[in-house]
Amino acid sequence: MDEQLDVLRSALTGRYDIERLLGTGGMALVYLARDIKHERPVAIKTLRPEVASSIGAERFLQEIRLTARLNHPHVLSLYDSGVADGILYYVMPFVDGPSLGQRLAKEKQLPIAEAVRLGREVAQALGHAHKHGLIHRDIKPDNILLSEGHALVADFGISRAVSAAGGERLTQTGTSIGTPAYMSPEQAAGDPDIDSRADVYSLGCVLYETLVGQIPFPAPTLQAMMARHTLEKVSSPSVMRPSVTPALEAVVTKCMAKNPVDRFKDGAQLAETLALIESGETSSSSIAVTGARGSAAWPTMHRVRRIAMGVAGAVVVGSLAAWSFGFFDQTGTSDRQMSTIAVLPFENIGAEEDEYFAAGLSAELTIVLSGIKGLRVAGHRSTRTLRDANADITEIGRTLGVASVLEGDVRKIGNDIRVSARLVNVEDGAQLWSNHFDRTVDDVFAVQAEIAQSLVAELRGELVAESSSPEVAAATTDPMAYDKYLWGQYNLDRQTQAGLTDAVMNFSMSIGFDSGFAGAYAGLAEAQLAIVNLGVVATPEESLVSAAQAASTALRLNPRLAGPRVVLGDVKAFSYNWDGAEGEYVRALENAPEDPLVRERYARLLVARGRLDAALVHARAAVQSDALSTSAHRALLQVHRNLDDPEAAIESGRKILALDPTDAATWLDFGLLFLSQGRADDAMNAFEGYAERRAVPDASLFGPFVTASIAHAEQGTSGTLSPALIELMQAEPIMLAVFHQLLGDTDGALSRLERALRNRHPRLGTVTTRPELRSLIDVPRYRAILADIGLLPS
Repeated sequence: MDEQLDVLRSALTGRYDIERLLGTGGMALVYLARDIKHERPVAIKTLRPEVASSIGAERFLQEIRLTARLNHPHVLSLYDSGVADGILYYVMPFVDGPSLGQRLAKEKQLPIAEAVRLGREVAQALGHAHKHGLIHRDIKPDNILLSEGHALVADFGISRAVSAAGGERLTQTGTSIGTPAYMSPEQAAGDPDIDSRADVYSLGCVLYETLVGQIPFPAPTLQAMMARHTLEKVSSPSVMRPSVTPALEAVVTKCMAKNPVDRFKDGAQLAETLALIESGETSSSSIAVTGARGSAAWPTMHRVRRIAMGVAGAVVVGSLAAWSFGFFDQTGTSDRQMSTIAVLPFENIGAEEDEYFAAGLSAELTIVLSGIKGLRVAGHRSTRTLRDANADITEIGRTLGVASVLEGDVRKIGNDIRVSARLVNVEDGAQLWSNHFDRTVDDVFAVQAEIAQSLVAELRGELVAESSSPEVAAATTDPMAYDKYLWGQYNLDRQTQAGLTDAVMNFSMSIGFDSGFAGAYAGLAEAQLAIVNLGVVATPEESLVSAAQAASTALRLNPRLAGPRVVLGDVKAFSYNWDGAEGEYVRALENAPEDPLVRERYARLLVARGRLDAALVHARAAVQSDALSTSAHRALLQVHRNLDDPEAAIESGRKILALDPTDAATWLDFGLLFLSQGRADDAMNAFEGYAERRAVPDASLFGPFVTASIAHAEQGTSGTLSPALIELMQAEPIMLAVFHQLLGDTDGALSRLERALRNRHPRLGTVTTRPELRSLIDVPRYRAILADIGLLPS
């Protein structure tokens, strides 16, 4: 070692004044030196002779030059490199501070906020390198230097150069690239094709250690340690340190997934998530399901989903063909206003992984066109279903009751994008208008505005009598914000738990890029509310607060948005603020008078407030605009039930089941409808259908309830609910009250409602939409409940 120091000093005389040895590692020695020309301290690393001989000087220097391209505040720069009398060396700034490894040796654990910040800084450095195609391969605490408390990632040079120049030969000499305590399973297995996700795994191990105070997989031998990395699931950080939040734990777990496809795709995505955790804007559920979109598995899984949707769509179209939409047939084709349009999901004719872009763009265009007064736009989910079923233009127009259909395609190649759009007349299939728009990724967010403006210019005076100019309510000028926004729209459209949690993450990231992007806040609000409606969160209050905050921010940025108004209306309805909710729906209708979601939500509110004629108008309009929406048909079913029109309600229910045969709530509604008509066998069949879809083992428990309910209706004989049925319906206190009342157990019904009131159950407001409870209106206890929630009729 002293001999090498003497050789190095002699060879670098006049350039560097080498003072002393700073430290040693598995592949290199580090010396403190002074850069004579620039008068600054530097660190000189020299490869050990056995490593240098395995690599070769020319290849090493060729590869290490690539790392000189890295220029990032959290990457330790490369000043110089070369060969000094046979010794391979490179020069870096001298950092007068400890490494993270030295600090952990003294303190074991870091404060959580500091651990997250340092993790984000390292992830940002990795993201910069990954963007340039460089993988570190040896992220560990000793390679993270601390300068004035901030992270500097060292040794990109040696890890990159050693791996690229002589990795295979080094393995044969027993020298490994990477450190077993932080090595990904694919590195441990000797996979030559590792990518950025190997670095993500290693950083996850570092995060774990900073939080817990020990490496994730301690073992007596290196072989045993690498085996644990490959085979065992990491222990929960929160067990070792309870103050670790669920969201942060989800990040560490996701980083350390055994399969690379289940990790963050690169340092940039991990850095974005850690930044959200620092700001408190993310949750464990939104992290756990966020996949690496760039992974090889994504196109395959996406293809499977598309095929499945196509099959389901074909069934739906077949069912729709058998329906007779009275409000369509009565108007007739000749009476239809030409100011009706459906926007089909644009076809992606580029790479399969860009489908989110085409789908999100057409969803956003639907939002833009829906804000144009004088133009009715069919619901986006209906058009998506018909497109997936490969229905032709005439069939789509007839089913949705529109006169024209806008279709198009998107081709994205590198930074260039071409969007082609065509407006087709449903009556004869003639093309009314077409155009194409060539843009780059950096200004693609303007495309939907240009399409809308061109379209309205064409339609005005011909198809639209009195249209307003389109407004892109959700404008941004940041391409990254818009890209995340399109991802959010795509995932929101899935309406599944995984899709919604992905959407929350996407919209949050979009806001991170552009905090003034109203559309991203609107999307975040809708996704948070949809998660509540899906019933998959343990504390819906938190999601409701988050939804309201996001909606309010969106409206502050753009008061003309309709979607956030709907969210605020729903949140206020959950808290029994009926006047406030109605005010929001009315203002939403002013901005988007034909929006089916606004109409549907307003119809539900009007049913709760007993204004059934107005509710019928809005529910029918919602179904007309979004004919394939189960929630729109459910709103219409509620209206018909409260209007004492069971046959019309049953017809709405049949349409729901044609769209979604697994819809358990509709089978429950059918059971109650048949009970009201004294049809015991039909009621029992319906309840069995409900039990089957709820995976209830013994549907026969409804038998005594059906018999006793009809006996009470016919003879006034009272009964009680079985404990098994009560247990089954425990999560539905309003429905339990209905069941008690159908058996003549008024005290049981009121007790259920009073308990729901004490718990401030968010769906207690639906109590007035249940005709079975109407007979309680003069009972003082029931009137007290209605008065408390603001629904006592005047």
